[in-house]
Amino acid sequence: MLSHSNLSEQHVWDGFELMIAVLALVLLMVTLFAIFNPRNLLYRKEEHRRPLLEPSALKDQIEDLIVANVKTECLKSSDK
Repeated sequence: MLSHSNLSEQHVWDGFELMIAVLALVLLMVTLFAIFNPRNLLYRKEEHRRPLLEPSALKDQIEDLIVANVKTECLKSSDK
């Protein structure tokens, strides 16, 4: 593309060098990512999921939400 443009030879070389620099930067970033965080490149999404909560832990979380968000007079049992 640059070779068919009406730019001067110096501008064509500058554009070519810029493209090479961008490519080198992308390769460097991918390499650093692979070195410092390879798990994201090696495992599927199933391995990244959080472990499932035990039913008792889920029950505790639900009870905590109810206590935090429901008025106490609504939680009292009515004996009619």
